Amino acid sequence: MSEQAIQETRYHLDIAQGVERQMNALVVSARKLIDEFLANQKKDEQWDMGPTQMSNLLGVCGETESVEVVIGYVQYQIGRDDKRRNWGWRGFGDRLIEQLRARQAEAQALVSNAVRKTSHTVDSTAEDHVWMLLVRQYVGHLRRYFTYRRPRKEG
Repeated sequence: MSEQAIQETRYHLDIAQGVERQMNALVVSARKLIDEFLANQKKDEQWDMGPTQMSNLLGVCGETESVEVVIGYVQYQIGRDDKRRNWGWRGFGDRLIEQLRARQAEAQALVSNAVRKTSHTVDSTAEDHVWMLLVRQYVGHLRRYFTYRRPRKEG
C-alpha cells in the first residue's frame, strides 16, 4: 500500500471517528430543539407537525449530497405552511435551518483536524461531504426524538 493510500485511509478513519465523537452533541441538540418547541405549546394552540413531515425531511437528506438542498426544502415547507402550524410554527423551520447551518463549523473543524493529523490533501468538497454526514445524523435523531415526543391528537 502506498504512503498516499495510507494517509487517505487514515484521513477517512479520522473523519468517521470525528463524526462519531459528535454524536452525543448532535443527539442532545436535536432533543433540545424538539423539547423547546413542545414546551411552548398551549392547550388551545398545538404544534401540528407530524411524523410524515419529519420522515420526508430525512428522505431529502438521503437523496442529496447538498445541505443547501435540504435547507431549501425546509424553506419551501415553511413557505407552504399558510396557517403556521407545522414548519412555520413559532419559527421552528427557521430554528432548524440555524441548527443545520451550525453543523458546517463542526464539519470544517473535523476536516481541518483530520488533514492536520494525516497530511492528506482534500478537495473543496470534503467539508461539504462531512457537513452532510453531520446533517443526516442530526435529522435522523431529530425525527426519532420527535416521534417519541410528538404531539398526539386527542379523540
